[in-house]
Amino acid sequence: MKTNPFRFSVYKSGIGVILSRICGLFRDISIASFFGATKITDIFFIAFAIPNLFRALFAEGALASAFVPIFSDKLARNRYSALKYLSSLISIIFIITVIIVFIFIIFSKYIIIFFMPGYYEQQEVLKTGSMLLKILMPYLPIITICGLLS
Repeated sequence: MKTNPFRFSVYKSGIGVILSRICGLFRDISIASFFGATKITDIFFIAFAIPNLFRALFAEGALASAFVPIFSDKLARNRYSALKYLSSLISIIFIITVIIVFIFIIFSKYIIIFFMPGYYEQQEVLKTGSMLLKILMPYLPIITICGLLS
């Protein structure tokens, strides 16, 4: 009896997603046990969530949904045209995300205040959040392009 290769890939993908979620749970448990539920962990999670929010918007949102059918159509017609389209899209996405990174680095304190208004009076917390955001934002162009290519 032949097995369906599509069925196997669905199981493999599902197992990968489950393992990823379990690893994420263990990561969060480890962070909570090591650092506790403090202002600093709140700031870290917010500073880490901001680039991931934009990654989800750019790489896994409507752009990826629109990209796949257009790229597939171009690839079926002309490989060179498809690769030129991919190259152009990567260049544009890279430029847009780098501009966003610079804007977020310049206005990092205000971005943190926007996402964490409860800490408005605590300047030390905002300073730490601003610093973490400046460190984590350059992750955006790289992960966006990786997400688009996946």
